[in-house]
Amino acid sequence: MNKTIGVMGCGWLGLPLAEGLLDKGFLVKGSTTSEEKLQILGEAGIQPFYLKADTSGTEGDLTGFLKGLYCLILNFPPGLRSGPSGSYLSKLSYLIKAFEHAELPRLIYVSSTAVYGNAQGLISEKDPAIPEDAKGRELLEAEKLLLKLKSTHTQVVRLGGLIGGERHPANQLSGKKMPSGGNDAINLIHRSDAILAILSLMEQPFEASLFNVVSPEHPRKRDYYASEAIKRGLKPPVYQDTPGPVSGKIINSAIFQAAGIHFTKSLYSDKSL
Repeated sequence: MNKTIGVMGCGWLGLPLAEGLLDKGFLVKGSTTSEEKLQILGEAGIQPFYLKADTSGTEGDLTGFLKGLYCLILNFPPGLRSGPSGSYLSKLSYLIKAFEHAELPRLIYVSSTAVYGNAQGLISEKDPAIPEDAKGRELLEAEKLLLKLKSTHTQVVRLGGLIGGERHPANQLSGKKMPSGGNDAINLIHRSDAILAILSLMEQPFEASLFNVVSPEHPRKRDYYASEAIKRGLKPPVYQDTPGPVSGKIINSAIFQAAGIHFTKSLYSDKSL
């Protein structure tokens, strides 16, 4: 393929995603907020760009980065989402103006299932998103703004909690006493399957605009985090509420399942799907 894809945010998720696109035959431009990482991107075969957004504008050659793109994958690093309420949308506003000027054919926005808030039961892409906190509301507003781009076919990918490599919630939860939530289902996704989902959007003509990307495994938090902590030689977290059946929200990836795309990486470190 000679189509050029831009990956804005080549970090823990974005860099292996960009490498996956290269393997599929795409030309890839990648951005980073770290000048030291430009060489790493270049050595991987990715055309590197230094780009940084803040509440006063953007730094770097954003116009050059966007020029000639068939599709932009907007994968904001977590640091760009940090800061006081409203700062995320303020940063995004400068980028949206550039997207409109560039008239991007396609855009894939990497969002989060956090937009579903405290919904209960089985959740599909057809269910309403009702965020419970300021960050979730900002993410949902960002989705709406990007879906309104007139000349761009925008698709939103809502990822569950990401795990992979050394990144796992069991590390942060080790030894903690949790007053509630032990019966809640987990809604996680392994990094490799998150990448699989995004790559599938590039290869298949999906018409939908919203996609959940969550593993089909949904054990209780008290069981799963204890099991994974022990495997890592960590002290398990202790949930102090009464054990019961799985509760809370269970998010599925109905559109991918219907298309025959199945995630392959088990959330359990010693199993496979």
